[in-house]
Amino acid sequence: MSRIHSGRKGRAGSHRPYPLTRPEWVTVSAEEVVSQAVQLTKAGRSAAQVGLVALGDADAVPVGDYHFPHMVAWNLAGEPRGTDERMLELLAPYAGHRGRALRLLTLGGAGAPRFGPRMQLRSLRSI
Repeated sequence: MSRIHSGRKGRAGSHRPYPLTRPEWVTVSAEEVVSQAVQLTKAGRSAAQVGLVALGDADAVPVGDYHFPHMVAWNLAGEPRGTDERMLELLAPYAGHRGRALRLLTLGGAGAPRFGPRMQLRSLRSI
């Protein structure tokens, strides 16, 4: 029990130390995670993308990407174009797993419709 008038913690106020060994399900070392995060940062990735890829953050959503808001708006609301604010609004029900939901939409969802000009088909004989 801790003492009432002392400024220090007693036995009941101490904290359990963190384990110094890695769990057996962890397959990478700390140095590998740090090097991967540094490489992604040097490649111009945002903090959310580094957290999603290198650290496995399940709630990280990269804001500022060109394609993600359109894809989320198309798959979740049927809107052909979206903004970052609309993307975050649509992903709000998946709080805690927004990064995972975005990953699932990327892997299995349909892309937003394209409105840009099309290239003219070229004949194989002209090549």
